[in-house]
Amino acid sequence: MKARAIAGELMLRVKPVLALLFVCLVIYAFCTMVVGPITVALSQATTEYMTATTYPVANQDITNSTAQWKELEMLLEQRIENIETELPNYDEYRFDIDPMEHDPFELMSYLAATHLEFTHLIRPA
Repeated sequence: MKARAIAGELMLRVKPVLALLFVCLVIYAFCTMVVGPITVALSQATTEYMTATTYPVANQDITNSTAQWKELEMLLEQRIENIETELPNYDEYRFDIDPMEHDPFELMSYLAATHLEFTHLIRPA
């Protein structure tokens, strides 16, 4: 009988602690269920943004490609300047050509988006 009284008294003392523990557990579960997916969605959005705005190409490949494109532009300009000697016997030559230039960042963005990974051009010999 005495053990039963001690157990009852102990239960009255422990009951508020258990209730507080239960409330804390419910709040934790609620926060985990509500905030967890939001955190995952935000981290995925951040990852997608970083991937979309980052070149998956090495800096050296960008530098090499830019140099090679400039060289190709220069060769094309030289060919256009010398077209009359290259292709003689024409009565007239008409050119309606914009300046030869490119934006290396725009070009690398396009190449990186369409080919995902690439290395700089290797011009055939």
